[in-house]
Amino acid sequence: YLQMTSFLNTNTLESEEKYNQVSNKIDVNNYIQYQLTQIYVDNKDWPGNNIKFWNTNEPGSLWRWIIFDTDFGFSIYDNSAYTYNTLAFALADNGPGWPNPPWSTLLFRRMMSNTVFRNDFVNQYADRLNTNFTPQKVIATVDSLRLLYNPEINDHFTRWGLSYTNWMNNLVNIKNFATYRPTYARDHIKSVLGFSTTLSIRIEISSAGTGKVKVNSVIPRNYPFSGIYFKNLPIKLTAIPAPGYKFLYWNMSGFISYSREIDYNMAGTCTFRAVFGKA
Repeated sequence: YLQMTSFLNTNTLESEEKYNQVSNKIDVNNYIQYQLTQIYVDNKDWPGNNIKFWNTNEPGSLWRWIIFDTDFGFSIYDNSAYTYNTLAFALADNGPGWPNPPWSTLLFRRMMSNTVFRNDFVNQYADRLNTNFTPQKVIATVDSLRLLYNPEINDHFTRWGLSYTNWMNNLVNIKNFATYRPTYARDHIKSVLGFSTTLSIRIEISSAGTGKVKVNSVIPRNYPFSGIYFKNLPIKLTAIPAPGYKFLYWNMSGFISYSREIDYNMAGTCTFRAVFGKA
């Protein structure tokens, strides 16, 4: 790991050769998911603190990252934190000694200097904003945890001299964060990385139960699925037939394609209908 960071101190990764020297040592998808999640939740007790990374002694083992201690996130200490540009914070090349000193942002800055990685990061961030990080999904998860702990929480607060009212206020702050964060997160991608426009897509399945569609890194559970992506940044769609069915063709706003995997360059809004038939 120290050899890798030493290499990054004197090398950017625009070229494929240099990028591969680093990307072959880390689990790139794990790193992307780790970074975008820390950025989404606005964890400002990071990246100069609370970092964990690991691999094994097995030949070819890749470095992976572990998320923990995110109590600075989700507006707990700042009611308007959902507006904060944590993407710029995570890419700062001259942050303060805490929480984002230059050494702590080095790997992310170097990885983002490579177009392939940068595009993949943006698409995967968009994937999560369209699925796991939607206001509805996050708020439902918060409510499910509130109900889980509610029978015990007053005894907990009595034991430790804490406030139920304060807990409920914190939950309100988290829900407000969940409501407003996606819009600001997309604006941060635009301002920091130079994307000018977002466009919507819609994905339909010809018949329920006949198949699914993978969008970049996610497989939506429900259809029709609507998502927001960035203009001129290609997205990958893969039709996945259910057992007993086969993929027939795509109907893309009137244009037909028989390729199971398609790359769409996000030139405009589009509806994708995956048509499956019995195998």
